[in-house]
Amino acid sequence: MMIPPASPDQTPSLGLLLKQTHEGLRQQVEGRFISDGVDLSFSQFLLLKTLMLSGPCSAMEIALAIDQTPSTVTRLLDKLEHGGYLRREADEQDRRALQIVPTGTGREKCTQAWAVIDEVAEAVQEYVGRAEWERFIATLTRIRDYFQ
Repeated sequence: MMIPPASPDQTPSLGLLLKQTHEGLRQQVEGRFISDGVDLSFSQFLLLKTLMLSGPCSAMEIALAIDQTPSTVTRLLDKLEHGGYLRREADEQDRRALQIVPTGTGREKCTQAWAVIDEVAEAVQEYVGRAEWERFIATLTRIRDYFQ
């Protein structure tokens, strides 16, 4: 069911605006991933990006970083491992634990996806203007920090 937009005399709900913006961004990015031959979902990209920025880490650390349940992360890991984008290795400190490590192919795919996301972000920035974009990011960061 489609929720009608707020009338001009109503202030839109922050939660709804954030949800609609996130969904629009995800759809735009995933559509570009398909058209550009990036074989990833947005969630798979976030997982690979976490590994690229943080280095090897556990599945639980990834779940916390990308705000997903452990079972969701396990499914993402399985798909990415099957695609050759990452591997699970025994932790050097605790051989019973596994560390998730991106492969060279995974790093290349993440870099390709990151370029697509940068292009989408640049298009939005061009649409709203650089100054407004910077204020938006600063404000959104402050709102996020308020809730943490």
